Order: sequence, then structure tokens, then C-alpha cells
Amino acid sequence: MRRREFLGTLVGGASAWPFVVRAQKAPLRIGFLSAGSSASAFSAYANDAIKQAFADGGLVEARDYLFDVRYAAGNYERFPELARELARR
Repeated sequence: MRRREFLGTLVGGASAWPFVVRAQKAPLRIGFLSAGSSASAFSAYANDAIKQAFADGGLVEARDYLFDVRYAAGNYERFPELARELARR
């Protein structure tokens, strides 16, 4: 009888393992480079629209993804530097 209990527990635990691993997955970091500034109404609208699209897809910020925005404030030459900064994170 003990052998059946052990095998049942082993099989049950093995079948639940993918769900445990999936539940402990770290959130994805999504980097976004913006040509605007952080104080711009359009930038706030764009960020909210992107986050709403993720929410509509069933994703929850901080649980499923981290949204990391860098602003160039009209200085397009900063894009390579900002991209490297996002890549380091």
C-alpha cells in the first residue's frame, strides 16, 4: 500500500511541476524608447495606451511584465545611449 501512495504522490507532484515553474517566472522587462519627454501629454497617453493593450491581452504590470521607458526629449542622438541603458537593465 505504501508503494502506491508514494507513486501517486510522485506522479501528482511531477504533473504539477510545470504549473509551479510557470507561476514563479520572473516578469519580462519591456523597454520603450520615446522621442518625446516624460512631461509630454502625448507620452503619457502613449504609455497608457500600451499598458492598456497589454491589460487587454491579460497581462498584469509588475506580475507579467515591467514597462521601462526612456525619453530622448527630442534629442535623437541619445537613442543609442538610451538603448544601451535599457539593454543593461
